[in-house]
Amino acid sequence: MSKTLKLKSRLDFFLVSRPISFDVFKAEIRTSVAPDHKSVFLRIEIKSEFKRGPGLWKFNNTLLEDENYKELIIMFCYPQIVEKYSEGTDKQLLWELLKMELRSKTIKYSKQKS
Repeated sequence: MSKTLKLKSRLDFFLVSRPISFDVFKAEIRTSVAPDHKSVFLRIEIKSEFKRGPGLWKFNNTLLEDENYKELIIMFCYPQIVEKYSEGTDKQLLWELLKMELRSKTIKYSKQKS
């Protein structure tokens, strides 16, 4: 709000996905500390449990000191992956496929180890 310019504009809304919209309990606009602004509040009461995804995986550097892991990758996984994609001529694609396969093997190994 600008009293000197006699101008008002609204940017006070929330965008929520349809599944979350059913849990919205209250949305309101209140006065703010700044005289030319308003505060927007959204109250969500989550009644249902959210199913969590697999989460974020991050490589654990201590695996590089694990002799079993190194042997698995160097002696078995890497040669098999290279052989599997030996027909390909695109080096960038080979690199991406190699990373994908090694990541998959590493995650599986990490889960078994833990």
